[in-house]
Amino acid sequence: RGYSIDIGIIEAREKSSDMYIENPEIQRLLALPLSLPEKISEWALADYPKPTTPYKGTLYKTLKGDLVKSRAERDIADALYLARIPYRYECVIKIGNKSYYPDFMIMDPQTGKIYIWEHFGMEDLNHYLRKNTDKMYNYFENGYIPGNNLICTSSENRPLTKAQIKRTIDFYFK
Repeated sequence: RGYSIDIGIIEAREKSSDMYIENPEIQRLLALPLSLPEKISEWALADYPKPTTPYKGTLYKTLKGDLVKSRAERDIADALYLARIPYRYECVIKIGNKSYYPDFMIMDPQTGKIYIWEHFGMEDLNHYLRKNTDKMYNYFENGYIPGNNLICTSSENRPLTKAQIKRTIDFYFK
């Protein structure tokens, strides 16, 4: 008896799914763009291109499971993760004929807007400074503007604190 009820349920599901598939109004609704939560979830779960050159320094594991290059990056990643703000670590971004790997690419969970977060932790090294000056110039020239869609933090004189990270996240995403 239970078996025949299960068959009836299966047949009813098949009929209702056929009705949806054959209905032009339903097809139109299914063709609409994803709603914002779906778009954000899909973006957060998607694979993305990462650097192919292996890193030779110390790596730090985040709560999300990413391996990052510094304690500050780990703290930023953990704060974003705990705030339920989707991010990608070192996701490639092409600007002109150059590829960059910003520390974090973030999608605002309220608006779907993309932000880049660069943390500068080694300003005392000349090669690091030159490389990042070029990168920042290209960011600015291509619409990534601090306070708008580009977040910049630094550890030049002292380590970035968790309180500073939280304030930055609250400013941009709360």
